[in-house]
Amino acid sequence: MRSRPVVFLPVIVVFLSSFSPGGLLASETTPYLAMDHWAYTYIDILQARGVFPNLWRSTRPYNRAELLTAVDEALAGGGKLTGVEREWLRLLKKELGILIEQTEDRIGFRLEGRVSTDRARDENGEGETDADYFAGLELCTTFPHVALLARTVIDQDLLEDPFYQGRKDIDWAANIEDAYALVNASKLTFFFGRTRRNLGPAPVSLFLSNNPSPFDHLFLGLDFGWVQYSFMTARLDNMYEDELMEDEIPFQRYLSLHRFDLRPIPSLEIGLFEAVVYGGRGSGLDFSFSNPVSLYFVVENASDKEANSFLGFDAYYRAWDTLGLFGQLLIDDVKISLFGKHVFYNDEVEPNEFAYVIGGELIDPLGLNDTRLTGSYTKVTNYTYNSTNVFERYTYEGKPLGHPGGNDFDLIRLRWLFAPHPDIVFESEYARMRKGEGSISAMFPDAFSSSEIPFPSGTVETTDLVSIRARYQSGQHIFVDGRFGWEWKNNYLNIPDRTSDTPRFDITLGFEWGFSRKKPIGQG
Repeated sequence: MRSRPVVFLPVIVVFLSSFSPGGLLASETTPYLAMDHWAYTYIDILQARGVFPNLWRSTRPYNRAELLTAVDEALAGGGKLTGVEREWLRLLKKELGILIEQTEDRIGFRLEGRVSTDRARDENGEGETDADYFAGLELCTTFPHVALLARTVIDQDLLEDPFYQGRKDIDWAANIEDAYALVNASKLTFFFGRTRRNLGPAPVSLFLSNNPSPFDHLFLGLDFGWVQYSFMTARLDNMYEDELMEDEIPFQRYLSLHRFDLRPIPSLEIGLFEAVVYGGRGSGLDFSFSNPVSLYFVVENASDKEANSFLGFDAYYRAWDTLGLFGQLLIDDVKISLFGKHVFYNDEVEPNEFAYVIGGELIDPLGLNDTRLTGSYTKVTNYTYNSTNVFERYTYEGKPLGHPGGNDFDLIRLRWLFAPHPDIVFESEYARMRKGEGSISAMFPDAFSSSEIPFPSGTVETTDLVSIRARYQSGQHIFVDGRFGWEWKNNYLNIPDRTSDTPRFDITLGFEWGFSRKKPIGQG
């Protein structure tokens, strides 16, 4: 079943072309700006300051042409831009200019690299200092309204990742971060391939974040300016009920999700979303769960299909020019009762679980120019993202598809950013996290009531982190990013009375360079 979207891709391109006078419609198509690109540091700041009012906060990554349009509008708008903001916009314009001007077909490439030194904890909880390098090569070819991109990276940090699926008996670790075909026709976007996404107004979405490794998926988007619709479906990794049983037949797993975003007024964005994880041994793609406009929780509850469905909504509201508020609520399995009787589920078998984040950002507080104060509170209950069936867990290769903290935790985070000069950004942070003994990989109890589960559960690990970050970037090619902090842990690894404190530092020297050129006449 995985090969079918590849077969359909040229058919879709031809179909879209046939209904467009003179070929495909709308703006030129350029690749996505990868989620780990340095430009998001400045996009986040400018977006918080209201510089990009027409750029959706809830669907990332952004198309480079879409971003360039937003940058040009901001520079030409004559708004109340500070000198620092104008310099950031010019910096972004230089970077986004690569692969943008497409009067003819173009081809280009980008080389990136980072060397970082960090001090953190090893798997035994002891402090250690390590140096890693990251190198990536991006190749891209663009045609009018079509873009093809492949980006492969060598990331030594993956060797320390317990969830990394590649070989660890060699001296380097590689991964395909991005590899896709992207087609735009009028207001429709068609994507097939792999990349990272974050769907939601919060910096880290509870619905779909860029936490898991990139995976192949099909994505469709409709954007009418004031309303936007997104759909995604994918085959996830296989899962075994018992990894020690070599002859066990694995569970095949699939994911489908969609969200509807609405901007009723310029200062308000509202999103409604739904997702479902389903599968089984020998299971194939289920078209009732791959229907872009179906309601998955109704399909699940109105049939004998085994699945784990999620519902939720989120919003971002700019109350004033200096104040923005955001929030997101996710409900794991919707349980409906009428007159005291369970309609779909008995909540003693699988109770309602939920997650939410609320937060706000204040621009230039106390008259301090070029500053931002951000605060948020996140809570994910004990069995959110989990399920009675192991193959329905909301994970990919062991990592949560939603918040990287998993479940059974809450988190308070405060950040203060100050940019005294266009080349320099300072950021300080305080975070406190309480993590119970719950885990997405934990087995469900046979029966319980959600009201009887303490939160957080068991021996609670508490973590306090204080850090200071400084970033220097004088141009679009080279940057230096350093972070220093201290971490205090109580009941470390949920072991009673085990305490530890460790200094943390991370210094990164990075560079990116790329170019594009027109294809010679007659070249395909």
